[in-house]
Amino acid sequence: MGAFKHCCTLRWSDVNAYGLVGDAALAAYVEEARAALCVQVADLRTGDPLTPLVYLTVRQHIDYLKPLRWCPEPVEVRLHVLRTRPAAVELLAEVSDNARIYARAWVLSVCWDTGRARPHLLSHAQLRMLEGFMLQGLQPESRRLPGHRDPARRPESPS
Repeated sequence: MGAFKHCCTLRWSDVNAYGLVGDAALAAYVEEARAALCVQVADLRTGDPLTPLVYLTVRQHIDYLKPLRWCPEPVEVRLHVLRTRPAAVELLAEVSDNARIYARAWVLSVCWDTGRARPHLLSHAQLRMLEGFMLQGLQPESRRLPGHRDPARRPESPS
């Protein structure tokens, strides 16, 4: 299936005194795309509006690669799934136009049950949908958020 794609319109209020779209606006574009993916995965359009589930960003790391100047054309945010967990998903987001990538973000998002104040397991259908956006060709170690340490992996002792 490839990446989940979401277009974001650049707003004048996103531009700083240098004519560049600010870092906070780029982070907001990533959040907007992630929210659009969550709506699709959770099927919130047809779901019960009283469901106490939310999709929280618990970790985000953004590399700002190139300056983005305001333009009338929207930018595209491509979301790839790096890894799924029982109640969470790790995403790679790229903010780009046709020519270049302006920012790359790694996002850990958790499905949270506000009524029980704990993570909520994703359904098999939701996991299958997310796996359709899985980034292919990555080694398992490169599917981790930057700076992530696997708690199950013990550090190597010096010899």
